[in-house]
Amino acid sequence: MLILYYNPEAYYFLNAARSKFAPADMNRILLVLLITSFGLFSCNKEAVPLTKQQVSQKIDSLVKANRQESDAQARVDLERRMKIEVKVKVDSILNARSAREKKDTSLNKKTPM
Repeated sequence: MLILYYNPEAYYFLNAARSKFAPADMNRILLVLLITSFGLFSCNKEAVPLTKQQVSQKIDSLVKANRQESDAQARVDLERRMKIEVKVKVDSILNARSAREKKDTSLNKKTPM
C-alpha cells in the first residue's frame, strides 16, 4: 500500500477515486482487494504429503467423531420410535388377549356341564 503513495500516478488515482466514491465504497473496494490478494498469494503454497501414520490418525479421528454423532442420533431415533412402536405392539397384544378371553368365555357359556 505504501508503494501507491510514492508513485505519483497511483496517488492521483487514489485522489480521483476518493472524490468519486463515498468512504464506505472505498472501504469495500480495499477490503475486496485485500481478500483477493490473500487468496491469490495463499494458493502458491505447495501441499505437504501426509505420512501413513498421520493419515491413519486423521481417519481414526474422523471416524470416531462421525460414529459418536451417528450413535447419538440413533439413540434419539430409538427413543422416539420406541414410544410409538411399543404402544402399537402392546395395544395389539392386549386386543388379541381380550378377544381370546371373550372367545373362551363365550365357549364356556354355550356348553353347560
